Amino acid sequence: MDLSEAFAGGADIADEIGLLSRHLRAYATASEALEAWCEPRAIGEGPIRAEVAGSAVSSSGRRAIGYRRVRLLRGAAFLSTAEIRYRCEALSPAMILTLEETDVPFGVVVAPLRPHRVTTLARIAGDRPTQIVLIHHATVVDRCGRPIARVREAYRDSLIA
Repeated sequence: MDLSEAFAGGADIADEIGLLSRHLRAYATASEALEAWCEPRAIGEGPIRAEVAGSAVSSSGRRAIGYRRVRLLRGAAFLSTAEIRYRCEALSPAMILTLEETDVPFGVVVAPLRPHRVTTLARIAGDRPTQIVLIHHATVVDRCGRPIARVREAYRDSLIA
């Protein structure tokens, strides 16, 4: 989809991107939000899955920071990319191991902590010559409001009708 043509043709695509942004803010995790967005729109099939492109943990101490870069997909549909920096001390050893050794989405792994996202940036990215239409940055906090992670996400035009 050529976004410059879509924006020139009217506000419909911008409205849809704005709707996507509000939808993402209404859910505790990107995985939940994308599942709820994609299902009624027949975007991809099956559960949301993460394809890990890079992962590391800074050290084994109490202040260790984990890093994970992923692509989120539903079936063959490439939905978004995300960079996640998480506080290891906020997660259980089993959660950290799952993040290091599997493709399970971050939101699914930390679900027992009853996380929610505090969006710190939401920007339509239609001015770029890429397939990215929306940028979100957020802090993920647990049920008590303690920070778990910071995420930077780039959502793709495959999510927009």
